[in-house]
Amino acid sequence: MNDLCRCGCRREADRWGMGFTLSCYQRWSRSGRPEVFGPPRWTWGLGVRAGRLEDYAELRREHGLSIAQAALRLGVCRRTADRYEAELRSRGLSPDQRPARGAA
Repeated sequence: MNDLCRCGCRREADRWGMGFTLSCYQRWSRSGRPEVFGPPRWTWGLGVRAGRLEDYAELRREHGLSIAQAALRLGVCRRTADRYEAELRSRGLSPDQRPARGAA
């Protein structure tokens, strides 16, 4: 069994790459081979997606933006916004409906 990647991404590393996986080794090398080197951003991304999904729902519901406008505001492509829309609908939420006045 191989050791885990030195950057902290929790993937198995190859011995030839200074203790990194191939992709992490290339990322480390392109970064100038710094002493301290962390995992790629995707390892931190689970909370980010949930936050963007909430932001998307708020933009659609509270501000009445269209799918394209909400995507532009969040800085995501239209396809990602369509995925957010499908995710919200699968949870039984309708992002294009505004809540009733006075509802919390």
